[in-house]
Amino acid sequence: MSVYDRSQENERRDQCKDERRKRGKDKTPQTEGNTTRRKRKVARWYYDFTIEGKRYKGPIPGARNRKDAEKVELQKRLEVYEGRYGKELGTEDFAKFINETYLPASKTNKRSWRHDEFRAKTLCEHFAGLSLREITQMRIEKFKQDRLKTKSQRGTTFSAASVNHELALLSSVFTMARKNRLIRENPCLDVKKLEVDNERERFLTYEEESHLFIQLTGRRSHLRSIVTIALHTGIRRGALLALRWQAVDFKRNVITITKGKSKNKKMYVVPMNETVRAELAALRPWSNGCDGVFTNPITKVSITDIKHGFVSACKDAKIQNFRFHDLRHYSEFRTMPSRHRQPSWST
Repeated sequence: MSVYDRSQENERRDQCKDERRKRGKDKTPQTEGNTTRRKRKVARWYYDFTIEGKRYKGPIPGARNRKDAEKVELQKRLEVYEGRYGKELGTEDFAKFINETYLPASKTNKRSWRHDEFRAKTLCEHFAGLSLREITQMRIEKFKQDRLKTKSQRGTTFSAASVNHELALLSSVFTMARKNRLIRENPCLDVKKLEVDNERERFLTYEEESHLFIQLTGRRSHLRSIVTIALHTGIRRGALLALRWQAVDFKRNVITITKGKSKNKKMYVVPMNETVRAELAALRPWSNGCDGVFTNPITKVSITDIKHGFVSACKDAKIQNFRFHDLRHYSEFRTMPSRHRQPSWST
């Protein structure tokens, strides 16, 4: 039997003591006044099995019944098969695991690996010198509260969304450690994320749209077609800048976003209206044989980021609280029938 209960053996031992006491052979006092002291019966389970001629035996102190004991016994067998039996889990240094195991895997498999890199620095600094098993739920709760009080480089405190991103990375690190059987459970699972109220719908007024396009000339002329197509299609910035001519079908008037560039990893097709078709047709002769749709007119290299140019254009056009991603919402607004549009503008 691989799992057995010693409570029966203890019960037989107690019966023998009672018989000896009745015969007067047991001199140990068992009473105090009129109250008889009886030992509380506690079931003590043990596992005992043999694998490849080697015997494994030990107590199961937390088991309440046979079912609990069998679960522990099965876990012990798995530890033997995986070479983890008798080894302490979670002794790996946290920072070492992130830098040598997690980040290289992130760089290989995730498009957002750069975000993981700079957030990982914060985690390594806060939990410096700690092993994986020493980072408990209480330590993570304290980290969450401390980050909310920390000042950023801009002089403001970190938002709840920023802290949640760091907690998500921390949970991902422990998930990888658990899959590699370095720890038994993820301590982040019981840590609640902060509530975030970041829903927004910011639209351009027709006047703001006119002022914005006035600024998209000269050194910002390369942004004009990007903003125009974003306004009329709602394609996200990353997918738009990564657009290749192979994905533009002038015969069917559609743009194909491959799953590698899609946020949800699914391919989808976006129809082209006359404005989008005209913009792309005008860009085609300037591609100079490049695969990328949007290229720098000076360097002839595909454009990978427009953040600073778009922000400065909005600033010069005196447009406040507007991001490039808001063009996506504005695209949905433009395609609405006029009777469904809201007469007021959100700021």
